[in-house]
Amino acid sequence: MTSVLATEPTTTTGTTTATETTTATGTTTATETTTATETTTTTETTTATETTTTTETTTTTETTTATETSTATETTTTTETTTATETTTATGTTTATETTTATKTTTTTETTTATETPTATETTTATGTTTATETTTATETTTTTETTTATETTTATETTTPTETITATEITTTTETITATETTTTTQTTTATETTTATQTTTATGTTTATETMTTTETTTKTETRSTTDTSTSSTTETTTTTTTTISLPSFLDVQPDTIYGVWKTFARGISTLAIESNSGAGAYLVGQSPNKLFDGSLSTKYASRGNSSSGTNAYAGLNTGFYMTIAQCQPVLIGFRFGNAYSLSEREPLELTIEGTNCANLTTCVNWTLIYNGSTGLDIQVNSLDYGQYQSISNSNVYKSYRFLITAKRNSNSTSLFVVQSGSVQALWNTVAGGVSTIATEDSTGVGTYAINQSPDNLFDNNTSTKYMSRGSSTSGTNVYAGLNTGFYVTIAQCQPTLVKFRFATAANASSSNRDPTNITVEGANCDTLVNCTTWSIIYAGSTGLENVLGRSTYGPFQNISSPHTFISYRFLVTAKRNTSDYVAYSEVELYGY
Repeated sequence: MTSVLATEPTTTTGTTTATETTTATGTTTATETTTATETTTTTETTTATETTTTTETTTTTETTTATETSTATETTTTTETTTATETTTATGTTTATETTTATKTTTTTETTTATETPTATETTTATGTTTATETTTATETTTTTETTTATETTTATETTTPTETITATEITTTTETITATETTTTTQTTTATETTTATQTTTATGTTTATETMTTTETTTKTETRSTTDTSTSSTTETTTTTTTTISLPSFLDVQPDTIYGVWKTFARGISTLAIESNSGAGAYLVGQSPNKLFDGSLSTKYASRGNSSSGTNAYAGLNTGFYMTIAQCQPVLIGFRFGNAYSLSEREPLELTIEGTNCANLTTCVNWTLIYNGSTGLDIQVNSLDYGQYQSISNSNVYKSYRFLITAKRNSNSTSLFVVQSGSVQALWNTVAGGVSTIATEDSTGVGTYAINQSPDNLFDNNTSTKYMSRGSSTSGTNVYAGLNTGFYVTIAQCQPTLVKFRFATAANASSSNRDPTNITVEGANCDTLVNCTTWSIIYAGSTGLENVLGRSTYGPFQNISSPHTFISYRFLVTAKRNTSDYVAYSEVELYGY
């Protein structure tokens, strides 16, 4: 019997270009993307400002005096000219020219006239100022961006084992290259010219004035250039291949030599117990049939482990056995497996298993096992020839160096035993349905959601048909069709890795009406640590209790078999139907059998 492991390579590339290739066949994809972006921005700004100010002053004074006139005129003229020029050139261009011309004129006129003198004065003032400012700013920006991305992906897939399975292989190659180039050029030119002139002053700006004139010219030029280049390349190739003769499996994981060890009496998340090679005794695998045979590539060899059984045929031989090993590849990710059958010894074939991963250095003492699979081996369908079972996928993306496989169920399990219930684990329920969260019932003589005083579900496992569990459910009092429905209990089994195979119910004692007998139930299993809030109940049975034709009191009905047993540490029983209208649902015993 051979086990085949498969892995999926994980590649992470931190680049702007993300290329993801998923290939299940031999495909080589090379993608090269070259993006060159050149941006040239030339900005030329010319600002010309011309201001002309002309001031003309004409003063005419006419005096007519018929008598003696004495006129004394004193004129004092003071002219002060201050010219300040300041030029500052920064990233933009700022030119500030300040010219200040101050003219002070003091005129004192004293006139003594003995007679009336008419005086006519005419004043004409014209002011003209000419200011010429020319600013030229040339900005040239050249941005060259070149991106070259070369991606080559080579995937080799080895396909083995001819079958009659239809397989669809989809190859998707997606290459996306995004190149963004953004160029921002900002040119700001500020020119401020301030001219102050006075009478009889000629400045370098060619301004002649007879009055005081202040001219301020401010020119602001802002040039913003934004260049954005967005190049997006997306290439998608999709290939679909359908064949009826071969099945394509992911690449194989190689087992590191001398790392395969048989184990027994070992449970998920627990410490491994090593098995020995011997033809007799518990905790042994047969001589010449070690777990190394699982990886020799031959369906004719096998691994045969006895487990807790020392001899003979029974339901528990080989259960909780298995093996662990270390993978040769770096950073292996287990994503699937296949088992080979035992053919002539098909009753020994494993049907259920758990798979765990770890990175422990010492696997014998390791306690850090992580459960990644709990389910079928793929050997559910019995065949009459040496062959592989169905490929089983594992939803796993974590890297583990080592893996452990443990068998939890086998094909032939006719020999079962009565389960022992873990003390204190039985809990009464009401208003609870399959797949839902449990609602706890309480002990009381009246009211909904209660069970009768001293008639708790613990009585179901006291091996005494004179006691009973009697639950009211949603009924407050009286006889009706719904009293006791959707009530029941959950319980945890004392054995390790228990698999419930069958059960039977017993009717309540004579004092209880047969109308209270439960006739239909659901049975669910779970591996939750806390059952009150558990939401992962899996239904394994929905049908009769076996009491529909049993009218006797304190009487067991026939065994009810579970067609597809699974390993669960806890089980939940819920009543979905009763014999007739009643005030309670009542029953005296429940026996659980399995291995």
